Amino acid sequence: DSQDVGVLGAWGVATFERPRFSANPFCCRGEGADALSTAGSAFWTDYLATTAARLIPGTRAIGLAFAVRDRANFYRFDWMAGAREFRLVRRRNGKEQVLARKSGVLGLDQWYQLEVLAVGDRIEVGVDRNALFVVEDPGLYGGRVGLWYQGSEAAYFDDVAVSSVAPADLAKPLIQVVYASHLNQCSCWG
Repeated sequence: DSQDVGVLGAWGVATFERPRFSANPFCCRGEGADALSTAGSAFWTDYLATTAARLIPGTRAIGLAFAVRDRANFYRFDWMAGAREFRLVRRRNGKEQVLARKSGVLGLDQWYQLEVLAVGDRIEVGVDRNALFVVEDPGLYGGRVGLWYQGSEAAYFDDVAVSSVAPADLAKPLIQVVYASHLNQCSCWG
């Protein structure tokens, strides 16, 4: 049984009830007890990954995975509904360790921008261009990016993008700088 992961759980394209009144009537829908959908390459390093995410009732957790090697080895920036907290989680050999956490609430039926910056051994995460925490992890490696969901219903994702970032830019608050400078985009879903 390969540990390689492309898709876990159920993923598909969703449409909205009134597509004429939506800026983007299609999005990605994930559902399942532990759903993960990835794209990219194992050699990807030094990037900013972003996605728009919308929670609905039944969402237990939603997040953006990065440095994904396989289903037992990846990092994840997530929001846990029950604990009402944002977390940065490292999963190594199937065991999870929370590297950082912060209380916070996301509302239902509203779109949020989740952001992860992984450059060298530095990880910055944020929501709607507001940085939540910065963590240094010497064990950070490159890898694919992914959408992650846990719950009894579904969650929606849209506008997934991955942009390369130069390590020399680390002297600046990168989550704001990357949006201002529109760095070269290397991959995009949505």
